[in-house]
Amino acid sequence: AEIRLEEGRYVLYDLKSTNGTRVNGQRIEHHVLQDGDVVEFG
Repeated sequence: AEIRLEEGRYVLYDLKSTNGTRVNGQRIEHHVLQDGDVVEFG
């Protein structure tokens, strides 16, 4: 996974990992991070 700063927002990207990246229990390809998000790395 990778976190990038884009236009003042932090965006989490899954880099096609085998087990995936989840935010708040949902598998994501990319997600704009918000205060309180729970991130899981596979």
